[in-house]
Amino acid sequence: MNLSELQTQLQRFDLTPSRKLGQSFLVDENVSRWIAAHLHAGPEETEIEVGPGFGALTEHLAQFPGRAQPDQRGDHHGAEGGGGPFRR
Repeated sequence: MNLSELQTQLQRFDLTPSRKLGQSFLVDENVSRWIAAHLHAGPEETEIEVGPGFGALTEHLAQFPGRAQPDQRGDHHGAEGGGGPFRR
């Protein structure tokens, strides 16, 4: 996900990231790929991605052995029911 795609999704769901909560989003595809490639998780291991946002890293984690498990905490439901403490 690049910055333009992120902005489109935020507008689509009428969401504003909370600066108070320190919300930020990974928008560099190269960094997403690098992180996923350097996890060195085996097929028996589960990667827990805390605060997956719109899934920029999740899509790369899913390409490797093991199971990627996004974990979005918060009282509000964000995009597509993913949850998250966004402000509307």
